[in-house]
Amino acid sequence: MPRMTGDEFYRVLQKDHADTWARIPIIVATAKGSPKSPSQIPGAVERIQKPMDLDELFRVVEKQCGRPA
Repeated sequence: MPRMTGDEFYRVLQKDHADTWARIPIIVATAKGSPKSPSQIPGAVERIQKPMDLDELFRVVEKQCGRPA
């Protein structure tokens, strides 16, 4: 993102819109070799490594939306 990091964006969401965003799962797309796991990113439920495979992205989104993959 050009103006802020993903962590900064998430903090803004939590600060200004916590009641809305608390119900939305955060899926993080990380650069290859990034050491962060979802447990290290507040609110993240899944992590997909870039470059991402579309089938993997769909599987993760369907899982978080409660649909079978």
